[in-house]
Amino acid sequence: MLCESPPGCGLEKLSEEFPPINPSPQCSHYIPYCLKCTVAFIEKNERCPYDECRESVSKTSKEMQLYYAILESMFGEEEHDEDNNDAKDSEIGQFKYLTIATISREHADVVIKYNESFTVINLKDKLYSKFGEEHARQKLYYGETELEEGNGNLVDYEIPNHATIYLIVQLYGVTGAIHAAVFDLSWEYPKGFLRRQGINIPVLTNRIDRKHVDASCFLLSGEFIEEIIDHKHTKSKFGRCVVHSKSMLTDDQRKGHQNIDVRFQDIPENITSVFFALSARDKSSISKFPNPSLQFYEQIRMTNVLCETTIPTDTKCRAIIMCYMTRSTSEDNSWEIYKCGKPSDGNDSDYTKLREDIKDIIRQFTK
Repeated sequence: MLCESPPGCGLEKLSEEFPPINPSPQCSHYIPYCLKCTVAFIEKNERCPYDECRESVSKTSKEMQLYYAILESMFGEEEHDEDNNDAKDSEIGQFKYLTIATISREHADVVIKYNESFTVINLKDKLYSKFGEEHARQKLYYGETELEEGNGNLVDYEIPNHATIYLIVQLYGVTGAIHAAVFDLSWEYPKGFLRRQGINIPVLTNRIDRKHVDASCFLLSGEFIEEIIDHKHTKSKFGRCVVHSKSMLTDDQRKGHQNIDVRFQDIPENITSVFFALSARDKSSISKFPNPSLQFYEQIRMTNVLCETTIPTDTKCRAIIMCYMTRSTSEDNSWEIYKCGKPSDGNDSDYTKLREDIKDIIRQFTK
């Protein structure tokens, strides 16, 4: 394929060396420039290189991170070594490439190069080195099919070149032996709170209130949101299956908490998934409240934390979807809890964007 000039290099390149997706979701055209030329143009101009488009593109966008990952997987440190380029180009055709798509902003999508002998274990090894997630926590899906360890090589799944594999990270498997548990959602106070000398009570030094974070729980039947539980609507219409607690502030630790109590056996059978989110009130950014975290434990053993996670908040959005759980197909009253970490927007005043993002996750990542 020809990399058109200008702004491309005018050289013939392999199809694998062209962008698999457009530089921006708003672009609706073919990119006739190779990855190297596309990346170089965006780094310099921060817009789509296609002259009739001119859509703005950030150098830190998800699409650019994917481009960087493809270039790294193809050329590595030898990318600028002209003596090795011919050897690299002839080698590319022996391999296929996978895009590993994730929910979390913490884990950017990556491109993996593999050959016919590549196994699911090999793939999980690579993802462990990139994300630090243990094999047992990695759930990999191609379409509706889970890629399982010990079931042959990747080629046995008939996955085409440049296909997308979806990675979800399991935090915990809830069995029928656990009847009632707590999703403890917490955050740290904004930096604007300082202690008075000799007193443990924080002092407000800006307009951000340490209480201005809320936990919300979304109960879904398929893609339909049956109910939202939050600090305004604290009890489920289905009974005692989900209850939202009041805010708890621990000034000595400079942390705020809101708990959502779940009684698994009381969840109606038509509820297939439950999502948990933290959102900042008013127009505040959730990033002003550091280290939003989840701890999950039984009500009768509150000191025995069964799983936990902390989500980075470098986003300017008002909300973050912390985790979700789906019914397990293995046995009755069992659930699987998954890490999420997807930035979103909105709060208890307007859940529109959160609703949309949750439905997108259902379509892409729940199997």
